[in-house]
Amino acid sequence: ILTIYISNVEVQKSRDIEITLSLVASFRQEWQGGWRQTLRDVKQAQERNNNRIIPKENCDEIIPKENCDEMLNMLNWIEWLGLLIENKMIKNDDVVITGIGYQLEEIIKLSKGKLNNDTKENGCTYWSGVVFLSKNFFPQFDKTIFSECSI
Repeated sequence: ILTIYISNVEVQKSRDIEITLSLVASFRQEWQGGWRQTLRDVKQAQERNNNRIIPKENCDEIIPKENCDEMLNMLNWIEWLGLLIENKMIKNDDVVITGIGYQLEEIIKLSKGKLNNDTKENGCTYWSGVVFLSKNFFPQFDKTIFSECSI
């Protein structure tokens, strides 16, 4: 029985490492494939607009439409990551967050308007993975982004 238990523990550790590496690789691929430039472009556009928050609707009033679409793709990726961590599908969450935390923080910060509007309109479950990550890994967003959510 002890051998079976030890074997299961080792299989779980191996699976966790594989998932962690896959997540980081997935993010890095997207990051190098254009997300980095999109984030730079969005940040510069906000600075040109006196740090105006990107609105939920008509995002392309401030930034190009393709950047709006890419920001949504980034948020969806973060949502997926947050749900995996919240549901304990990833045990090495600290490794993932340490590896890409700065980028996640920037994406969330630049998406403040959309996140606030969406959670006000649809409830906190709409971006529950992003809310979870913010609550547990980015406390600096406490109440500044998810004003309607109890985080």
